Amino acid sequence: MKRYSFGKLALFIVALVIIGIGFSGCVVVPPITSTGTAKIIVSGNYYYDIKMDGVTYFSDRVSGTFYITDITVGTHKFEAIDTEGANLGYDSQTVYISASTTTTIYLNPKETTTTGTANIILTGSALYNIKMDGITQWSSKPAGTYTLTKIPAGSHKFEAVDTWGESFGYDSQTVYITAGTTTTVNLKPTNPTPSIGSLEVTIMDDPGYKYYVYLGTNSSGTYLGMTSGGKVYNSLMVDDIPSGNRSIYVVSSDGYYKAVKTVNIQPNATNLLSIWVKPY
Repeated sequence: MKRYSFGKLALFIVALVIIGIGFSGCVVVPPITSTGTAKIIVSGNYYYDIKMDGVTYFSDRVSGTFYITDITVGTHKFEAIDTEGANLGYDSQTVYISASTTTTIYLNPKETTTTGTANIILTGSALYNIKMDGITQWSSKPAGTYTLTKIPAGSHKFEAVDTWGESFGYDSQTVYITAGTTTTVNLKPTNPTPSIGSLEVTIMDDPGYKYYVYLGTNSSGTYLGMTSGGKVYNSLMVDDIPSGNRSIYVVSSDGYYKAVKTVNIQPNATNLLSIWVKPY
């Protein structure tokens, strides 16, 4: 009886196994997963665009839960942006997406604050125009507190100007308005000795009829009084007129005749203004 060596026996067994595998078919190797899923939970009361890595996956959606699948493994940025603009609502998260897992991402878009508020405390005994950056915000206001909202962040100039002119009262402050905060601005217009003069207005060609007289170009100006209506001197004397070029508006009591004329008021003097109202 022949003996077979152990080595030959082992080779014979390996050959049989290979042949068996060949006849039984290929071995199925399970695939390796290289992607993950993002579960995005968006909070808010408006409509949002939802993005991953700058690409929009959902447009104009209300708050809720959204899924993005087949995301490559790695770090990704997720965003929720208000459809009216990022300044009205924005949030983002950068997270790592693992293979074969679902990662939960919470996005709560909030308004981006770019403006602030000014509480303007005005002190004084007259009436003032209140300005910011040269633009009048309130006209002819007494002392008090005035609130101005939605001011862009940055430096702004606030002024209080006496309605009769800066020489009667003026103050200003330049302050920095910080976004999301309220800044107090104190304005205390000084009241130096004003530069003023007197004015005598005479209606030259309509004696006997009284005329209303205003400082300005129409009846919305400061009312100064009414002429005497005399046949010889149909005039009005007014004190404390601010110096400089001033427009004087007159209108007859029946509203029929009216005129505007400019006079240069000299301080500490009586200034004469003659007005003809009838057309020639």
